[in-house]
Amino acid sequence: MRKKFLKIALLAIFPLITKAQWSIIGGMTMNQSKIITDVNSGKSGSYAMPLIITKYEFSPNMSFGLRKEALFNDKIGYNLELLYLGRSLKLSNPNSKAFTHKLLVVPVLFVFNLNNSLALEAGPQADILLMKEIGYSRRLNASGIVGLRYKTKSALGFGIRFNNSLTNTIREQPDRYKLTHSTGTVYLSYKILKK
Repeated sequence: MRKKFLKIALLAIFPLITKAQWSIIGGMTMNQSKIITDVNSGKSGSYAMPLIITKYEFSPNMSFGLRKEALFNDKIGYNLELLYLGRSLKLSNPNSKAFTHKLLVVPVLFVFNLNNSLALEAGPQADILLMKEIGYSRRLNASGIVGLRYKTKSALGFGIRFNNSLTNTIREQPDRYKLTHSTGTVYLSYKILKK
């Protein structure tokens, strides 16, 4: 497991030290998670029961980190980011307790410039769990991102993104339980280093 994390860290850090545009990026996230429970799992000869879907409340959090951006040509490029993200989960039940996962996320996004200001971005993201308040979550997960960003003539930029889980984040009894996350983000970026 440690070797796997080391490989991921090297893949994330090596491109960051190459020559390209660097930015500080940070924003507000709004997350909603849900658990799908298959009550038929492991049973034989039983009547089929519907899946139980338990949704958590929408919860705000913050994200911040570094972005490296490079262009292949005037239209197409990529972003590689290294971000800290908090993800809170709380059931709608007023007696339930909220808990927060602290993650290091590594988006690798392909960028398509619509014009000098607007750009589409999309790609995969690795979610690496740093700290957790409950014990059933996997350490490494994958998600997908789509977004739109606006670049000003100054060093400032901003954008919106939608992120959705591609993997089941539950480690124990994954055939019975499936936990997924959907996250919306509004962010600001500021260029700190040019080519």
